[in-house]
Amino acid sequence: MQTKYILTTLLLVLSSVTQLLSATYIWTGTSSTNWDTTSNWSPAGIPVAADYITLNSNAPNNLVLDQNRTVANFTINGDTLDLGTYILTTTGVTYFNGGLVTNGNLNIAGSLCHFGGATINARIEASCGYYHMNGGLFLKPVVLVSSGTSNTTGTGNCTFEDSLTINHSGVFYFTMGSSTNDFFNGPVTITNHASKEVYLANGDSSFYNANVTISSTGNGGVAFGNGGGVSVLASGKTISIGSGGFGADYLTLKKLKQIGTTAQTLTLTGTAIVNLVGCEFNGNLTLSAGGFLLKDDVFKSASTFTKTGTAIAIAMATILITERQALPTTAPQVDSD
Repeated sequence: MQTKYILTTLLLVLSSVTQLLSATYIWTGTSSTNWDTTSNWSPAGIPVAADYITLNSNAPNNLVLDQNRTVANFTINGDTLDLGTYILTTTGVTYFNGGLVTNGNLNIAGSLCHFGGATINARIEASCGYYHMNGGLFLKPVVLVSSGTSNTTGTGNCTFEDSLTINHSGVFYFTMGSSTNDFFNGPVTITNHASKEVYLANGDSSFYNANVTISSTGNGGVAFGNGGGVSVLASGKTISIGSGGFGADYLTLKKLKQIGTTAQTLTLTGTAIVNLVGCEFNGNLTLSAGGFLLKDDVFKSASTFTKTGTAIAIAMATILITERQALPTTAPQVDSD
């Protein structure tokens, strides 16, 4: 026990020392675009890896990286950060509140990354405890790895012009699109290893203009529109299960509206259940899962439901079928919800 107390005390001391050694710098751009010019920062100095930096609006010269740089905390509220061909690494708390980040790569780590309205024309590779998905225009591929140390929240207003990859773990939720539209113009890949759900289009509309691929290896599952939002799948695009599989909990699709008639196939395994509520499928639909919950859905083309497990019998209520469906032989039950 004494050793434990000593180690804890040492860690607290080291943390305090690190904070004391950290400095906070604001970019003024008074003299040039050069990071290493002390007069470009307030207070005068040159930020190093343990420091915190902030970029505000109206600096006479924008910051341009001349080599790979690392800082602890990073905030951009306005102006432009030009990464050139280099990498900016952050290791603490990162805030993209406004402004433009262009070129190069962002390597984001630490406890929190907040997206709140910036335009980012740089590749993002992030591995953080949690995120705030509260707006932004993302012009290059985005990879978000969440260790789930707290709930990821997202009001919406995010537009992804390139691919988005979400890899979630831990014991907290990952939520996007709670109150404002999100637009996904590149492929979306979601893998949930967590014990809590990934929620997309949670409270408002989300538009998927490229293919969506979903995997779930934990007990959290994935849900679209769980809080009342609408998901719109563009013509010619698909939603499917990825190579990681989907073997437990629920894949919930609420108010998913398919544009066009592209065939859709979802193959889940184990005890995984497909929960469809208020969805509209125009093309052929092939579903295979341990069980099904179907309510207020519209199937306009031939649809096949194959129940592979004993998790739950197919449940049906107010379903409009406009083509002949191939349903499981299990007697239907009406969902009491």
